[in-house]
Amino acid sequence: MIRILMIAALLIAASPIPAAANNSTVGSAGPGCKTYQDATAILEDMFDEKIVGRALMGRGEVRVVIEIWSNPETGTWTALRMLPNGCTQPVQSGEGW
Repeated sequence: MIRILMIAALLIAASPIPAAANNSTVGSAGPGCKTYQDATAILEDMFDEKIVGRALMGRGEVRVVIEIWSNPETGTWTALRMLPNGCTQPVQSGEGW
C-alpha cells in the first residue's frame, strides 16, 4: 500500500498542472492521472519495471485497459488502468512477483 501511494504521489508531483485541475478534466478519475507515456516513464525510470500483461476490463458501458508492470529482479509490480479519456493511473502495487 505504501508503494502505491508513493507511485501516485510521484505521478501527481510530476504533473505540470495542479491535481485538482487535472481531476476536473477527467471527471471521477481521481489523483495521479497522467498520460500513458508519463506514467510508464516513471515505472521504467524509477522502478525499472516492464510491462508483463494487459487486459481489457468492462465497467458498465466504460471499458478500461489494465496493465501489469513488474521488475523480476526486485519482485515489485504495479497495476495501471487506462481510461477512455486518456487518463492513466496506478491502481495497485506490491512485491513478490
